[in-house]
Amino acid sequence: MKKYLVILFSLFCFLPIVMNAEVKSMNLVEALKDEGIESDIDYEENDNQTTIYFFRTKGESKSVDFLKYLDSIYARYGKFFKVRSFEVSGNEDNMLLMKNTFDYLRTDVNTTPFIVIGSTYFITYKEDINENIEKAFIEYYQSGSTVDTIDEVLTRYYRNDTLIMTVFLSMIILNIFYLKILFLNIQYKVVALL
Repeated sequence: MKKYLVILFSLFCFLPIVMNAEVKSMNLVEALKDEGIESDIDYEENDNQTTIYFFRTKGESKSVDFLKYLDSIYARYGKFFKVRSFEVSGNEDNMLLMKNTFDYLRTDVNTTPFIVIGSTYFITYKEDINENIEKAFIEYYQSGSTVDTIDEVLTRYYRNDTLIMTVFLSMIILNIFYLKILFLNIQYKVVALL
């Protein structure tokens, strides 16, 4: 009976342990509301739209300006893009995602706002880059490309961490279980000698 329990427990140890990072994103309407920006856009998302990833610091003027810019162009360009906004000042996991994205893109800058569209990125926001941003999401939309920098970062830094953590925790559990069995065996032999 003990052998069956050992085998069952060993198999259980190798089941994946899911680490749920608390990376939280907001769509455009949620981010506007979070910053206290009034908006009356009829926001809709679909799988064909280009995702504009936007790392921001709540209340920071350039981040607020970028949100206002997106709100102002939504009526004209909304069919081309959807937004995933990551507020980094109040969320350590969002900050880590931003740092990992900087690392992935091999850039030394660490500032908000940070905007990623496909494999194109913009560090900080000024009105003079509006045309480049529009060009980036329209070209990405028209190309049908599936390159997604943030998805690559999540795959590289998070999913691999989950696998490593699963193996590591499984080994710890197996070692504890092995030591317990070893201890019980020694106890049994001592009792048998008495």
